[in-house]
Amino acid sequence: MNNNEFWVRDKVGISNEVWINKKENIVRKNYDKNDFINHFGNQERFILKYIKDFKLFFVSSDYIEMNYIDAKSINSKNLTDDLLKNIAKKIKEIHNIDVKNIKDVFKPNYESVWNFLKKDKRIPILKNENFYFKEAMKLVNKNVVICNNDITDGNILVDKSGNVTIIDYEYGGINNYLFDLASFIVKRQINKEQEDIFLNEYFKLKNIEFPKDDFLIIRKFTSYFWSKWAYFKYIQKNDIIYLEIFNWLHKR
Repeated sequence: MNNNEFWVRDKVGISNEVWINKKENIVRKNYDKNDFINHFGNQERFILKYIKDFKLFFVSSDYIEMNYIDAKSINSKNLTDDLLKNIAKKIKEIHNIDVKNIKDVFKPNYESVWNFLKKDKRIPILKNENFYFKEAMKLVNKNVVICNNDITDGNILVDKSGNVTIIDYEYGGINNYLFDLASFIVKRQINKEQEDIFLNEYFKLKNIEFPKDDFLIIRKFTSYFWSKWAYFKYIQKNDIIYLEIFNWLHKR
């Protein structure tokens, strides 16, 4: 990196190495390459060009440089009703992007990752996991949109004016919109009332009936999929934070 004295390591992200140059308003994100992401397929560098919040300055399979967003990640313990609604609106805005003519973004490789994780006998087997995997894969190519698929607290930024930005699309792709809604709900320990506020706002904007049965399938699969990811990361990095994530996430 040029002008190294202007670059500061971001301490928020736990999966990728991120550097910030506030002098030039640039973020550099170095990708963590491991077996999980190699099977999944990192499509972020293709996805970001379709989302108006981002401006790309340099793109490669190793790292990207993009505009710095002056905002902070959320803390689920401090979620207000208004913030829940604003997040739903932002997700819906991304889902409104027309994908008909997008030729360089594809469905994430869930099947390849799932088979890779199942081969590792150290990763726990979860109740009825094969059923939820098979049923979710029947739905993944229906009602497709650009999805983030990993809407954690650290991937939701809010600026001083309350504007929401969804970041980090290395697990993104074009797939069923319900995967994003499930990701938002299962990746934080919110209560039923908060879930309803979020979902009601999204489906009010979408102006369709809530597909409860499909959502419950995708929700459980999402919970299992990312809890297995957490256990994989625990094995890889021997960091207790990933084991803690696994212990509550697979119950969501």
